[in-house]
Amino acid sequence: MRPEPSGPAADGGERTMESREAVDERVRALEEVCREVRRLAHALNQPLTAVVGNAELLALDVEDPELAEGIERIVREARRMSDLVQELAETARRSGSDGVPSG
Repeated sequence: MRPEPSGPAADGGERTMESREAVDERVRALEEVCREVRRLAHALNQPLTAVVGNAELLALDVEDPELAEGIERIVREARRMSDLVQELAETARRSGSDGVPSG
């Protein structure tokens, strides 16, 4: 009869399984965070689109140069925010389930 293995080699399979489960749990958590970031990015982008559209319409009827400059600044900054939100969503998309090795 063979002696039962003992020491670090004996529980290597068990540790590997625990390690695998920990990695799987972290992957699931990362995927959840990425889903939430994409959801929030979409929710943030909708009002930004409305701000840009309405400011552009407002700019059509403005004759005061100072007011027109303020509206232009609103449009420019809302577009910049929208670009940042879209970049965040794209980063989350790349880091989500498609970008995370599943094992």
